[in-house]
Amino acid sequence: MILRKIYLYLNPDEHWGDLISDLGFPLDTAFGFKTRYICNYLERHLKKLRFRTTGFNKICIQGSKLETATWAVQGANAVVPRVSFYANLYESLDDHSRHELYISMILDGMSSLANHQVIPIAEILNGIAEFRAGGHKNEWIHQSKYYRTDRVRATLNCSLTPNNFTLTLEINKDGHTVLKEIILESLPDEIIFAHQLGSLERSEDTIIVRQKGGANLYRSTSI
Repeated sequence: MILRKIYLYLNPDEHWGDLISDLGFPLDTAFGFKTRYICNYLERHLKKLRFRTTGFNKICIQGSKLETATWAVQGANAVVPRVSFYANLYESLDDHSRHELYISMILDGMSSLANHQVIPIAEILNGIAEFRAGGHKNEWIHQSKYYRTDRVRATLNCSLTPNNFTLTLEINKDGHTVLKEIILESLPDEIIFAHQLGSLERSEDTIIVRQKGGANLYRSTSI
């Protein structure tokens, strides 16, 4: 199998109870949303590697109240290392301070897993180093097209943070920005936004952004 997914989440069998006020979800649900930005970054880092594993294509690092780190291969082709999670510490931190908490949980989980399974630990460490060097940001270009006839470039810029996903359309003509607008904003989870990331099209003097299924997501004014 090809390693494709990395998740960082809380053990759903444990009762967390508390709410995260900014997202308004139970702690375990909010935690899953808030950690997608770093896991997605590592997934995109690993995509070109096409690393082959034995019996799993997902690493699901599970935060737990238990002190002892354990691991087990579970259903749905996933391997699940367990790491300690302290809710009181987590809730005392803001989003900026939580970057390194998430990284430490990922490192603990990967280190534990590497004792039992062959995983691309060096590449994962490189991805984390790049993530840190980039200011803990997960930003990428989904698509960019240049229309030579009238010197127009349209670009779809993606940004995934602990709190949301945004898709921004930027249109430049003769090197000058004529439009820069957020055309999609959602909770930070690919299940919600990935199907809306389609393609750019030019129709006369407008730019159309289509979803994967072909429906219009956005149409610009005349440029």
